[in-house]
Amino acid sequence: MGAFDDLIPKKASAFADLIPKADSRVTPDNVVRSLAQGASFGFADELAAAGDAAVGPLLDPLLAKIGLGSTNTSTAPSFGERYDQNLGRERTQDKAFSGEHPYVDVGAKVVGGVGSSAAALPAALTSKAPSLLGNILKMGGTGAGLGAVAGFGEGEGTEGRLANALLGGGIGGALGAAAPVVGVASRAAMETGPGRAVSNAVGSMFGKAPAVPSVAGAPAVDRAAESGAVDRLATALQRGKMSPQDVSSRLGRLGDEAMIADVDPQFLSMARGAKVMPGETRTIAENALIGRDRGAGNRLVKAFEGAEPPPSTFQALRGMDGNRAGVGIREYGAMRAAGLNSSDDMQQLQQIPAVRDALAKIEAEAVETGKTLAPIDIMHRVKQKLNATADAAFVSGNPVNKADVGDLANAWEAAFWKANPQAQAADTAYAQAASLPDYLQSGRNFLRKGTSESATESSAPALADLLMGANPQQRLAARAGATNAARETALEGTRPARALAQRIDESGPVRAKLGELYGPDQSARIMQQAESEGVFANTSNQILRGSQTAEKAADVIDLGGAGIRATPDGIQPRIWERLGELLNKVSAPNEAVRNQMGRMTLNPNSAENERILALVAELLKKRAGGSPIPVGLAQSGGSVAGIMGRE
Repeated sequence: MGAFDDLIPKKASAFADLIPKADSRVTPDNVVRSLAQGASFGFADELAAAGDAAVGPLLDPLLAKIGLGSTNTSTAPSFGERYDQNLGRERTQDKAFSGEHPYVDVGAKVVGGVGSSAAALPAALTSKAPSLLGNILKMGGTGAGLGAVAGFGEGEGTEGRLANALLGGGIGGALGAAAPVVGVASRAAMETGPGRAVSNAVGSMFGKAPAVPSVAGAPAVDRAAESGAVDRLATALQRGKMSPQDVSSRLGRLGDEAMIADVDPQFLSMARGAKVMPGETRTIAENALIGRDRGAGNRLVKAFEGAEPPPSTFQALRGMDGNRAGVGIREYGAMRAAGLNSSDDMQQLQQIPAVRDALAKIEAEAVETGKTLAPIDIMHRVKQKLNATADAAFVSGNPVNKADVGDLANAWEAAFWKANPQAQAADTAYAQAASLPDYLQSGRNFLRKGTSESATESSAPALADLLMGANPQQRLAARAGATNAARETALEGTRPARALAQRIDESGPVRAKLGELYGPDQSARIMQQAESEGVFANTSNQILRGSQTAEKAADVIDLGGAGIRATPDGIQPRIWERLGELLNKVSAPNEAVRNQMGRMTLNPNSAENERILALVAELLKKRAGGSPIPVGLAQSGGSVAGIMGRE
């Protein structure tokens, strides 16, 4: 409507009698007009004039019949004339109120501007970014845009509006860019000792205790210092593009005694910084990490043992001996009860001299020892006697072909088993019971302590061969051996436990055999615990055994450094780096906040970690929702600039 604005002075005399004397008092109508002017970016007068020009001639007569009609609305014949006359009336009223009560007018415009920003702006335009520079650019850009529109709206005439838009954009941009800096400085002030005292006192007024136990039995937490630490933790999540749910999920995967510092390098850096700088976190870090390191073996053993810990190696071997004896008594007793069945194949083989000699020796030995053998017992011992005789002859140097004797022994066994299936069942059951100690030892060799990586990996294929075709008892024996070896190694100390975890985590063959021994569920728990121990070890190494000199040098770099550069004109200070140094120093956490950062990132208590993550989630939600007040103030700054430029 700028084209009509230039016409107002020329036509003023034509309808001056229609413009009533302006009411400059602090009335609800005037305050609402200022609020509307701020909320509409300075276009409320044009909007009101256009509305009156459009509906006034129709609406006012109807309202007049009930005593509510207005005498101020123009009744000119054309819309353009009515608009010009109404706009002149609106601006006269606004200027009169602004001139008499500038502070009330500006205050109402600010409230209106903030309200419209909160209601209309997308959250993305005012959401808080993780970097201070990013916030300065975002808020400055948004403030410049809003200030320019508000300045344009407050102007009169095309040239005046454009000039006001430039002025309003500059002022709005400056105010918007300053808001994040002011926020950082305010936060730094509130994190000082006096600032925290004030913050805690205010929190107490609203029912928030300044210092309460974070979890049962834990030391009290300074709420104000905790707020500063949560703010840094939220920023780290934004930089890492993680959500609190991501962190919680990762902590759950790492298992018992996981700390937030284990989740991401940014959190590890926060914990490391808190540890190397002065403060009580030095002690907190050492106590938490050293204590957790000592529990590495127990955590691994728990993963290996599962819900049913196996007996010790000694107890297992004693049980296997008893089992073997019991199987022999039961199975061979059943064989004797079945009696001997002598087949034609057996009778033909008995005609061979070697078999006849073996039978004769078995009977003679029974007479010598006073042992009474059943016929099936005698036939059962033929294979064993054939092989024993061949071995003795070979050792004594007598000419004998052991392979031929072995073939004869196998032929006898096949014929004997075919005719006497109960004997085959007894031999098979006894052989399996007798093999359990071998499976136990194979399991021990698989993960025995002190085994080199190459030897460990080479034992995995050997175990695979052994497990092929093994029955459940044999697999259980191998599993008991592996668990006992892991338990003995892990409980020897932190270093052996971590070496075992590293072998499990890095060796493909070992991981494959764990699956065969323990099944998919428990082997997954073992491998996850091994991975977790590697993460825990890295956290401890980085914090407890990292280079403090290097860490302090990194802190200096993070703070910006004084920074100088060589130019043709000599050494010049780098102003931007000095500014960055100042901003970073202002935003750097003080000792109380650093201590709280250390407590947060180095706490193995899962309940406390969930509480902290809930606070972070709440803060991130606020950040994503945006901060309309600073840009609303920037918009109002542009509006005020437009008023000043107009006058």
